[in-house]
Amino acid sequence: MNGQSTLADLVIAFFDLVEAEGRELRRQIGRAGVGLGLVAVAALLLLAALITAGWAVYAWLQPLLGAPLAALSVSLLLLVSAGLMLWLAVRRLQ
Repeated sequence: MNGQSTLADLVIAFFDLVEAEGRELRRQIGRAGVGLGLVAVAALLLLAALITAGWAVYAWLQPLLGAPLAALSVSLLLLVSAGLMLWLAVRRLQ
């Protein structure tokens, strides 16, 4: 009888552990989801800031260079910035 109760206790302890780990996994997934949501909102705000900054540089350059050259200058500036960010990201991932 003693061997059976030990086996039963072991099985119960195992399922208690599985249940606790499941609760912890659910909690961690919820935290990760909230974190990813905040990152998405931050990315959208960063995009809006970059668009606004690009427009401001264009408005500043337009009287000096004319509309086509100001647009080209701003687009090249943003392209170089994006390339630099991509290069930094690739370096970080290696």
